[in-house]
Amino acid sequence: MQPGDGVYDQISEMKFSDGTIFPKGKTIDVVAAASYLNFLIANDKVLVAKYWREGMPLKIKRRDEEAQRILQSAFPGRKIIPIDALAINFGGGGMHCITMNEPAVR
Repeated sequence: MQPGDGVYDQISEMKFSDGTIFPKGKTIDVVAAASYLNFLIANDKVLVAKYWREGMPLKIKRRDEEAQRILQSAFPGRKIIPIDALAINFGGGGMHCITMNEPAVR
């Protein structure tokens, strides 16, 4: 991430309780909290993360396909829908994480 990125700018203003100083103005490396385990079951569908994008190594595409096959075998009556989850993962979570605390309808 670098200055000007929305998440970078937000994090750079945080105060860390352990005294960590954010390196403002410098590019930083980040690692996405990427996982195939953070999937979402919704009625007759299962949403699963996918990570491969055009130009990436084919081994990532093969991992995506393998995760989809495994979930299809675990949920044979449901449609497996791959979703690009990278933006969610950079926030530190996954699809299940961001949907688990929905307010009740009144």
